[in-house]
Amino acid sequence: MVDDVGTKVDPALVSGVPPSARIETSPGNEQWWYFLEEPERDMGRFDGVIRAFIASRLLGADPGMSGVTRVGRLPGFYNMKPAYGGWRVEMRELTDRRFTLDELLHRFALQINGRRVNREKLQTAEAIERNRAFAFVYSWLQERNMLKRTEPDRSGWTEMTCPWVGDHTGKADTGAALREPAPENEHYGAFRCHHGHCADKGWAELTEWVAEQSVDELETAAKGA
Repeated sequence: MVDDVGTKVDPALVSGVPPSARIETSPGNEQWWYFLEEPERDMGRFDGVIRAFIASRLLGADPGMSGVTRVGRLPGFYNMKPAYGGWRVEMRELTDRRFTLDELLHRFALQINGRRVNREKLQTAEAIERNRAFAFVYSWLQERNMLKRTEPDRSGWTEMTCPWVGDHTGKADTGAALREPAPENEHYGAFRCHHGHCADKGWAELTEWVAEQSVDELETAAKGA
């Protein structure tokens, strides 16, 4: 999918690769969808393709669009961002065009620069220590009703309220999640938020924020004692 065609992405840049479908998601703003001939079952490769589109400014240059779980807007539903006042999403074109990933990479002149790999497991003592740190952060967020689920989904992510929700477009309380410790994050745990403003925020920034809030709370409590 190419996002924000007509606003952030010049239609002239993508007009040479007509899409399978054009979806108008807000006035003068479209998503161009490219249907695949066959599903891509290699998650790492598909993730690399998405990042290649972002790097080439074909997803609105928004790093928050990264990740294989990103979705488009469906026709018939409403864009409820305050700026659009409940805009009805419309299908502007639907064709039978189908593509392979290799074809899309070639026609858009894109290149996959790398793929995510799982890292080796840590020594047990280190893993235990980092799991304890995660447990503290998890409990702290849970006590403050910042976790939206009582348990993670099948991929290990738990939806939560982003600490920086006030900086999101329209202050939307969406897109943030906490990842339980696992070999791929070296048992630290992980944090992500799909909003562009939070593209550079991860586990380190989340734990620093929790630490700052904890200090403030202790100081406030001490003053009131």
